[in-house]
Amino acid sequence: MLIALAFLARPDLSNAQTLAQGMAQAQALTQKDKAELATRALWQGAYDGDVAQIRAALDAGVNVDIRDYDGQTPLMTAAVNSPNLEAIKLLLDRNANVNVASHDGWTPLMNALLRSDRKSTLLHQIVGLLLSKNASVSVKTRDGYTPVTGAVMDGDDPELMRMILAKHPDVDVPTKPYGFTALMYASSYGYLDIAKLLVRAHAKLDLLDTEGRTALDLTQPDGFDTPDRAARKLALGRFLRSKGAHHNNTRGL
Repeated sequence: MLIALAFLARPDLSNAQTLAQGMAQAQALTQKDKAELATRALWQGAYDGDVAQIRAALDAGVNVDIRDYDGQTPLMTAAVNSPNLEAIKLLLDRNANVNVASHDGWTPLMNALLRSDRKSTLLHQIVGLLLSKNASVSVKTRDGYTPVTGAVMDGDDPELMRMILAKHPDVDVPTKPYGFTALMYASSYGYLDIAKLLVRAHAKLDLLDTEGRTALDLTQPDGFDTPDRAARKLALGRFLRSKGAHHNNTRGL
């Protein structure tokens, strides 16, 4: 049974463990049925990182950039789910579009930044591979998220941020609904090393979010912070002040 992403519901493949097995059992199927079987196999192969199944589906004529109802492609599915790099390499070798965007503006690179294995060697390999294939770091989703904000939002991974910044993206793009920039996210999480990288990349220090807060304002601990996070935020605040950052005076801080 296919285990699907919340936003990528996939058909049941319980009657076809692999495309090859399915085709062997499907001599009586129509061409339309066989095409549907191959299409389903490609999606599951991308999800599972099954290189043989992906290759068989593509050899059967399935479009490598086939889309689902959200505009996602198999490469996007593999980027966020595949447990290995080889499945992503194969899709790219078969000319999958590295910069294709979903209806909401998500790309394979953006999807990779949603992976649960933050700081892992595999994540860094996937991002490195996509970047080597000219994945754009200038893309922006409907809500304003970019690879820069994606690299900071879900974990303290300075190496990942270095990889993105090496491509010279705009580091000050605000996200919806609060107008947070990447530096604001880093400040609110207490990610000092990432903040240093962003400042080195010329992130603007005194931009305001929709509530009139600067990055420095967001380093103030609140009641939801653990002691460790509060200490990290205070250290980050000292760093920002040393670089000339200011509190927003209208907040009386």
